[in-house]
Amino acid sequence: MHRVVLKLLTQEHRAKGKIRVDSFLNTHRNKSVVIFLDGSTDYESIGIGSCAAVLLPLLMTENEILSTKAFCAFKDNIEAEVRRIALASDMAIHYFSSRSSGNVRDKLFILCDCLSAINIS
Repeated sequence: MHRVVLKLLTQEHRAKGKIRVDSFLNTHRNKSVVIFLDGSTDYESIGIGSCAAVLLPLLMTENEILSTKAFCAFKDNIEAEVRRIALASDMAIHYFSSRSSGNVRDKLFILCDCLSAINIS
C-alpha cells in the first residue's frame, strides 16, 4: 500500500478512487459500520490540529454520527493521525455498546489514509 499525496493525483486517478470507494460502500453499507476519518494540522503553528470522523451505522433508519475534536499538542502529523484512529475507535465502542441487540458478526471498517498511523495503532 502506498500513500499518494493528493496534489499529485490526476483527475483519472481521482475518478478511479471514487469508483472504488463507491463500490466499497455499496458492498458494506448497512451491513457493516464504516467510519471515515479526516483532519489537518497547522504546519505554521506546531501542535495545532483537528480531526473529524463520520460513522455510517448498520441500519438505514439510523442517522450518521459526526464527531470532531481539536488538539493543541501534536508532536507531528503521525500523532494527529493516530488520534483520529482513537476517535474512531471511541465512536465505534460507544455505537456498539449503545445498541440493544448486537451480532457478534457485526463488522467495523475504519477508513484512514495514513499507513504509518495504522501500523502504530
